[in-house]
Amino acid sequence: MRKKFSLQDVSMNKIIGVLFAIISSAFLIGGIILFIASGETNDDNKEEQLQTTSIATADTVKQLSTVSAETEVTTQEVTTFAEETTEYESISENQTEPSEIPQELQTLLNMGNCNSDTLDAVNTNQLIVVNSGGTTANISFYEKTNEKWAKDENLTCTGFVGSEGTVKYMSEQVSGTPKGFYSIGSAFYQYNAPYTGLNTFKITNDTYWVDDPDSKFYNQRVEGVADKDWKSAEHMMSIPNYKYGFVINYNTPAEYNKGSAIFFHIGSNPTNGCVAASENMVLAYLAKLNAGENPYILII
Repeated sequence: MRKKFSLQDVSMNKIIGVLFAIISSAFLIGGIILFIASGETNDDNKEEQLQTTSIATADTVKQLSTVSAETEVTTQEVTTFAEETTEYESISENQTEPSEIPQELQTLLNMGNCNSDTLDAVNTNQLIVVNSGGTTANISFYEKTNEKWAKDENLTCTGFVGSEGTVKYMSEQVSGTPKGFYSIGSAFYQYNAPYTGLNTFKITNDTYWVDDPDSKFYNQRVEGVADKDWKSAEHMMSIPNYKYGFVINYNTPAEYNKGSAIFFHIGSNPTNGCVAASENMVLAYLAKLNAGENPYILII
């Protein structure tokens, strides 16, 4: 550990410097008094003494300058060290301990190529995990309180994923659910607004979700067809399973033909790429989710 300088060290150096200067000045003054008092000194001796006195004075000034410089350097070192120490202490105070994660969740995170740092990096306090096996999935919910993650057993259920299971590489031609770690977007409903802490939008006869990769609205919700430039889009009111659900923020901002319209919605069968669960469970998840907790979903 680096030894700390203290202000007492600086004060001692200053005192030594001042004492040294006083002693030197005393010798100088004594020499001058002797010089004046000596009436028998010839001119040559006077000149020699004057030169000696001048040299002594110059040496004293030089010594005083050296002490001052050393004191200034010492003060600067102490100031610098104090600043470094303050910065270090500030960094230490701002560092937080890693979140405490139960073993079950840790195993799921490892399966999804995630860890506690992944969760901390996005500052999420709510996490849905979709652990697929073919076209079915076990769905669970975890929440962080006081830096500790815990499972909500009331939100554990079975559900469905895409008819091709979960996939690493997604496109409009693949009926799989994209694996990965995604933020959760707005909730949606067709008739009656559900209780939820998420932002919501109501599906109307004018609500479309564009799935044409060539459209400037690709993988976006649009209202109406006034600016239509797409050849294909989901008319959301025509899909009964969209009665309740929420958006999974996959492929946002949209990349060409990487897949679109990935939702968590009600359903009792494999999907075209979404995650589905019973209506009761979807409503239970909507009631639990809160946009202020920055919720995420991990699809394995």
